[in-house]
Amino acid sequence: VQWYGEVSSSSQLELRFRSGDDAATWSDWSPWEADSSFALQVPEPSNWLQFEARMSTRDLFAGPRLDSVIVSYTTGDLAVSSAAGSITPLQVDIGADADFTYTLDIDVGPADAGVERIIILTPYPATLDLATVTGLGASSIDLAGTYSNNDSLVIAFDPVLSQESQVQFGFRSRLLSGNHNFEALLAASGSANPLRAVTRGDGGDTLSTIVQALSLSFPVLTQVAPTPAVLTPNGDNTNELSTIGFVLGRVTSAPVQVEILDLSGRLVRRLPERMLSAGTYLGETADSTHPGAWDGRNDDGDLVPPGTYIYRIVVDLDPNDETSVGLVGVAY
Repeated sequence: VQWYGEVSSSSQLELRFRSGDDAATWSDWSPWEADSSFALQVPEPSNWLQFEARMSTRDLFAGPRLDSVIVSYTTGDLAVSSAAGSITPLQVDIGADADFTYTLDIDVGPADAGVERIIILTPYPATLDLATVTGLGASSIDLAGTYSNNDSLVIAFDPVLSQESQVQFGFRSRLLSGNHNFEALLAASGSANPLRAVTRGDGGDTLSTIVQALSLSFPVLTQVAPTPAVLTPNGDNTNELSTIGFVLGRVTSAPVQVEILDLSGRLVRRLPERMLSAGTYLGETADSTHPGAWDGRNDDGDLVPPGTYIYRIVVDLDPNDETSVGLVGVAY
C-alpha cells in the first residue's frame, strides 16, 4: 500500500485495512500504519478490501491531507490456495524468552506453486527448534535459507511444500508489548508477494496467532547501543554509518527520535522522527533507513570534527518522555 498526501510535523495520518469475500463479512482490522508505504496485513486471498483513515493534528491552522491510496497486488505465483495458522501459548511474560509452537494448515491446489519459505512475523529475533518440525512430507528444512532477524523468522524448504498438510514447528522468541500478532506468510519460489495466512478455526475462540502479555512490567527502552561504537566516514565504505540500535517495549505506536549532541550538550544532528511500534531495532548491520542511522554529519550536511559525541533517544510518551543517552565516536 502507498498513500500520497500532506502531513506536517505536527500532524499524523494513519491507515488500516480489512478484507472479505462478500463485502458483508469482514476480517479484523489490521494495525494502524503511519508510514506512507507498507505491507498490507489482511487475510488473503480475498475479493474485497476496505480501509479507514485516521487523521490528527496539534496545529490549529494545519491538518493532514490524504490525496490518494494505491494498492498493489498480484494474482499469480501463489504458494497455496489457502493457509491457516495458530500459536501456543497465548499468554507469556513480557520481555522474557518463551517457547512457542506454531501450527499451519496448508491447502495446495494443482495450479499452486508450493511453499518455498514460511515467514513468521516476530517482535524479537527467534530461534527455530529443528527437532519439533513435523508435517513436511517429502520436503525438508533448507538450513542455508533459514534465518532470523529483528522482525521475522524465515524457514526455507527444499524441495518446496507441494501437498496438503499440517505443518508444526517450535521456536523461541520474546514478547515486547501488550500483544503481538505472530502472523505467517507463505512464499513461492522467486515470489516477492507472500500469501498471508488466516487464523485456524476450531468452532470456538481458543485458537489465535495473537499472544498476550501477562503483565506490562517491562522498560520502554532496552539494549540501547551504537553499532559500531566508532564510525569512520572517510568514504572507504567501511563503518560509514553508526546505527543507534534499541529494543522498544510496551508501546503500540509512539514517536521516536534520535539526536546527536557534542560534549557541551549542543545539538549537532536531529534524525527524522519515526512512528514506531514495540519491536527490535538493533543496529547489527549498516542500514541507512534505520531510525538511528547516523552518517557523522550535522544538520547542515557537513562532517562533524573527529571526537566523542552523545546520542539521545527520545520516545514521546504522554505525559513523560522516555529517554536513553550514550556515547558514539567519530574518527577519520
